[in-house]
Amino acid sequence: MKKCKGCGRELQTIDPQNWGYTPKIEGNYCYRCFRIKNYNDLVVIDTSIDGVKFEQQVVDLIHKQDEDDHFFYLLDIFNLNASRIPNLEKSLNPSTSTIVINKVDLLPKAVKLKKIATYLESLFASTGLAGVKIIFFSKVNKQGIDELLKAVKKFKNNYFIGRTNVGKSSILNSLITALDQTPSIVESPFLNTTIDLIRLEYNNITLVDTPGIIEKNSFTSLIAPSELKYLYFKKELKQVTFQIDQPQTFVYGNLFALTLKLSSPRDIHFYQNPMVNLHRTKPANLESYLNKNFTTLHPGLLYQESYQQKQVVLNEKLWYQKIDVFVQELGWVSFLLHPKDEVWYFVPAKNSNLLVETRKALI
Repeated sequence: MKKCKGCGRELQTIDPQNWGYTPKIEGNYCYRCFRIKNYNDLVVIDTSIDGVKFEQQVVDLIHKQDEDDHFFYLLDIFNLNASRIPNLEKSLNPSTSTIVINKVDLLPKAVKLKKIATYLESLFASTGLAGVKIIFFSKVNKQGIDELLKAVKKFKNNYFIGRTNVGKSSILNSLITALDQTPSIVESPFLNTTIDLIRLEYNNITLVDTPGIIEKNSFTSLIAPSELKYLYFKKELKQVTFQIDQPQTFVYGNLFALTLKLSSPRDIHFYQNPMVNLHRTKPANLESYLNKNFTTLHPGLLYQESYQQKQVVLNEKLWYQKIDVFVQELGWVSFLLHPKDEVWYFVPAKNSNLLVETRKALI
């Protein structure tokens, strides 16, 4: 049965509300992928996507691997920890795996990748992936493409795995171009463009695109597709610096708010999508600001939600060091941590388990 080159599903001409539908079976793409590829327009399919099934499908592939298989585990440099998949990491073998850190062009040019590499080594030191090879990749400036091309030529079956929107399809299309072939996989900011395995064979090398695994505690489930551009972006991170001498709240659209109650005046540096405008206000004004401006804020929720307030645990071992408070999908704020500092955040109740954590500053 013929499969769609964009999403991997079998093409069918019967049900327009199901995966793989196309008016003409002679084409290479289903109607949904055709619209995404040519018009950046998402056709909504009523059939739900089973994220658990996707993840188990990838785990099964890992467990069944043989000596001809290799797995490229993709992480997003902007969303580093949030793009990790613990269940996959438990199954991967360092000798048959490579970690690919994608979108390194998003980092400010002053950032040294050697420092990021050191951080990654410490991140994976206590996991089963300790010592695994790491490749930094950027489609924009073609960084890492030669190293990646050399790696895939060593194995017959090369599987590209990771969360949705970490850039699997764009990396594969870069590889296909480097192999002097015409790219065919659909790239888009929409979730789960790829919904089944896509196998591409070139001169005894097989490249396999796998479905992206969705993070359940994510803003993506609470916003409209048109708002995804505020979470997934292509331009270099924007740095915004403030000096604060009293408690301040910083609001990202109507998705999230971060309150800093620092024990002394300090400079703080935000690293974020350049399309996102931070609003700065006093903590007491947050609720009235959100209520007054809810429908005009971006990135924005589909519906007005109740919010939960939570406190970030600040490790005393990081006192007097520069730290990042990382917020999944939105970026991070960096400042010198002192004793008695407090950090609070406000998040939609439906998304209360969103990843917010501290780390030693990357920049």
